[in-house]
Amino acid sequence: MSEFSVSHAPHIRAKEDSSLIMIYTISALIPAAGAGIYLFGMKSLGLIACSIIAAVLTEYLMLFLRGKNALPADALSAIITGLLLAMIVTPATPWWMVS
Repeated sequence: MSEFSVSHAPHIRAKEDSSLIMIYTISALIPAAGAGIYLFGMKSLGLIACSIIAAVLTEYLMLFLRGKNALPADALSAIITGLLLAMIVTPATPWWMVS
């Protein structure tokens, strides 16, 4: 019988962890967010900020209610979620709809 080892995915290991990949993703989205602010005005900046803040607070609230400690990667994933949400709605969207 041959020797095989079974491990959890991903089977190919890399130096980057999920936090670093999320930082890369945020840095890749910043130019597009900047273009949106430039093209659609400061209302877009307020929408982005409100959406990110709401996503981060919701993430921490859910972790608190579940009795779990918050990790830095949790905040980064919430930032990505909030940024993407703000970037897919129209600039005329009221701020309370993204929060």
